[in-house]
Amino acid sequence: MKDLTAYLDLFMDKTGYPDDAKDTFRDTMQKLLDNAEAAQAFEALCPRYDDDDRDAVLREADRIGAMIGVHNYTIELFYFMYISHALRDRYAERKIDEQIFWDSMTDLRAKLIE
Repeated sequence: MKDLTAYLDLFMDKTGYPDDAKDTFRDTMQKLLDNAEAAQAFEALCPRYDDDDRDAVLREADRIGAMIGVHNYTIELFYFMYISHALRDRYAERKIDEQIFWDSMTDLRAKLIE
């Protein structure tokens, strides 16, 4: 599993996450890195974001969250934050202004606050 701690810090800074949320998601990253089985399952889940059965993807995320003691809402949002690094690359490949990416990602912060 890729350690995307630096990217996640950038993501949370750019999109205005509160400090307590930053701590929670850093802790989630560390719990995944510390659990090889959960990390492997999570890494296998990441390419499935385009699956037609998104409910199955989220159920698997919830199962992984349970393995590491993370609430299902936390692991689901973490999943979307984590896979956003690939989306950022897609924006760059298509020469879409990076600010458009960050503006789009603020929707995830809105979900956090909700």
